[in-house]
Amino acid sequence: MVFAPHPDDEVLGCGGVLAAYRAEGTPVHAVIVTSGEFGEHGVGGSELREQESRKAGELLGIAATSFWREPDRGVQYNERTIAAARDAIRGCGADLVLSPSIYEPHPDHRAVAWIVIEAARRLAAERPSLQVALYEVGAPLHRVDVLVDISPWADAKRAAAACFGSQLALQRYDEQVLALNRYRTYSLSGEVKLAEAFRLLDAASLAQPALLAEPELARQERLSLASTRSQQERVAVLVRSMDRPTLAHSLASVALQTYPNLEVWVLNAKGGAHSPVSDRAGSFPVHFMDPARPVPRPEAANLLLEAARGDFAVFLDDDDWFAPDHVSRLVDRLRAEPDAVAAFAAVEFGQLVGEQWRVEHVFDSPYDPDRLLFENYIPIHATVFRLALARDAWSCRFDTAFRMFEDWDFWLQLSQRGRFVRVDGVSAYYLRNLADSSGVFGEPQSQQADRQQLFAKWLSRISPERYSGLLDYARALFRDNARIRAEAATRERALEAQVSDLRSFAAARDDEIARLSAAIASLRAHSAGLERIIASRDEEIANFHAHVQALYSHPVRLLARRLLDAMRSRRS
Repeated sequence: MVFAPHPDDEVLGCGGVLAAYRAEGTPVHAVIVTSGEFGEHGVGGSELREQESRKAGELLGIAATSFWREPDRGVQYNERTIAAARDAIRGCGADLVLSPSIYEPHPDHRAVAWIVIEAARRLAAERPSLQVALYEVGAPLHRVDVLVDISPWADAKRAAAACFGSQLALQRYDEQVLALNRYRTYSLSGEVKLAEAFRLLDAASLAQPALLAEPELARQERLSLASTRSQQERVAVLVRSMDRPTLAHSLASVALQTYPNLEVWVLNAKGGAHSPVSDRAGSFPVHFMDPARPVPRPEAANLLLEAARGDFAVFLDDDDWFAPDHVSRLVDRLRAEPDAVAAFAAVEFGQLVGEQWRVEHVFDSPYDPDRLLFENYIPIHATVFRLALARDAWSCRFDTAFRMFEDWDFWLQLSQRGRFVRVDGVSAYYLRNLADSSGVFGEPQSQQADRQQLFAKWLSRISPERYSGLLDYARALFRDNARIRAEAATRERALEAQVSDLRSFAAARDDEIARLSAAIASLRAHSAGLERIIASRDEEIANFHAHVQALYSHPVRLLARRLLDAMRSRRS
């Protein structure tokens, strides 16, 4: 399946490969995302451009072409278009999806690239053979994985490109692209006259969150993508920056969010000079705050809460990142359950080794307000919460008396205002960073005072009714623990009995094997003796045969001699 932002991109970008697939009998489906009706390029009208695309498709042997008729120069990278691309890929059963590259200068091209990549990422688990090939039209690929010799199909590509008369009248795009195809033969043999270049993403690459949040978007000023639903609630992404090198990675994951109405607030918590921060993360505005001094984590969080605007908020540390649908999934859940104060998703904790994400733990537990009193099992960037709760007279704030566990304390405050809801599935990533972190992964002994500080604050606020409920909760845990221990002991005894039986069985079999081995040795010795006797008997039989032959031949010779003598005497 080939995705083209405008009619003619499917031919200019990969027409040679499409002709090659026709030649080998592989069916090709095409999706033309817009009808190219914008500005001077659309002077012929969308109907003419679609007709040109159909004619070119017939020449290339494209089996089916779909026209989405998205607005030209207004293609949306959002949940609607991603779902449409996913359904299109799944519907035709494609193993290879061709798309413009993320390096293209045209905003529609880049939007289609990210739509296809995200749709393919969501299909990767069910379609492990799925691959995405990014092609080049308006700009050369920065990384090329595959060069395809299209020399045998050069005439087919030229003929298909000639169908777009409305565009060639403005500029000879066919000659420019064929010149690029000629340039791509530079590293190939002299017989190759034209080649098309692709960056290839397989299912394993698509499943790597590092790829989907790669800071390639830092090269681009913005995606220039408008929202299809400007009335959607605003979500504030709040970043306490220590000016780590991973900040660009974190902001790139925000730029790729499919939710259309975000704003980003970055606060310099390190103090001193901070690396430059762009005023955009993709199409989303970025506000940089610099208090010109080191700011402790709780105070930095409060400053961000006070500055943020909108309906919802989510924190993001500068070494963590989101999957593209993280915010959208959580906001959708909060819309569906207006009495919930926060929604959270599962989070993978691990390390990046190159571009390979290695998972060490998954935070994925159901919401349990009683457990939250004893343990924080919800990472801070897992959760989107209602920002109004930090605004009113009974506002929730980060406790500046805490050296660590300030986010745990904040969740406990929010949990007093209403329930949390969990959204199934991982959509955020927590990078192990022991060298420069909040300290929560330090030695338990060093955290004891901080835990006692938090428990002292919250245990003093527990009502007698809640205390009674917690006692029941603890009793249930003890009973469950006792039951689990008893079941484990029973299973252990059963296993020990099975092991003992197996050992007895093995010992009996060992004895039987030893007896059989001795019997086999005895039989082999007896067999060797029999073989010696047989050899002796064979020798005796041979001697007997020789003796019989000698006995038999001697009288015959004697009788013959006598008969000869008798015959001679008669003649005489």
